[in-house]
This record gives sequence, C-alpha cells and structure tokens, in this order.
Amino acid sequence: MNFSINPFTEDLAVDLGTVHTFIYARGRGMVVNEPSLVAIDKVSNEVIAVGNEALEMLGRSPEDVEVAYPMQDGVVADSELTQTMLKKFIRKARGGRARFSRRIIQSVPAGITSVERFAIR
Repeated sequence: MNFSINPFTEDLAVDLGTVHTFIYARGRGMVVNEPSLVAIDKVSNEVIAVGNEALEMLGRSPEDVEVAYPMQDGVVADSELTQTMLKKFIRKARGGRARFSRRIIQSVPAGITSVERFAIR
C-alpha cells in the first residue's frame, strides 16, 4: 500500500500573474486559468467576485462595485486583495472538496525584493 497518496490531500502549483492566475493540481492538471481580477463592493469593502466572474463585471458593474487588478507590473499592489483572490482561487482549485494541500508551490519573479516576497507569503 502506498501511504504517500492520500485522496484528501493534493499538491498545487500557483502562477500568480499580473493579468492571469494559473493553478495546476498534481494528477488533475490545470484547474484554474482565470484573470487576476477582483470585484469589490465599495460600500462594504468586501470582495464579491474574482477571476472570470469579476471580468464579466468589468465596465458593466454598478457605481458601488469596483473591478481591479491587485497585481501590477508583476508585483503585489494590494496585499489584502491579492490574498483574498488567491484564497478564492485555491478553494476553486480544490473543487469544493475537503482537500488539504500538503504543498503549494508558487512561482515568483527572479528579481523579487524581500518586501515583495513577504507580500506573497
């Protein structure tokens, strides 16, 4: 019996980009390929949509909804929005199942500063 394979865990690889975010799950392939966008309710300051859902709201949303890219020029422009977006993408990658990720690998630019490295942790 192979104890290294657990149906309740999986490894994920994340490429968090300025324009798109990709998440690859070992054994399942690419599970997230969506724009790095968030839609924010300006009244409650809550994220109401990310990725493709936020893209659909771009230019068509009411005045109290703002659609924004939390990453700019390859770096984190808004750490709180980026963190929320990434959590929602990881939840989507897990498919709503009670999976835990033993390992999540995230790509980073070669010239990343210590401040930028801290922001994506």
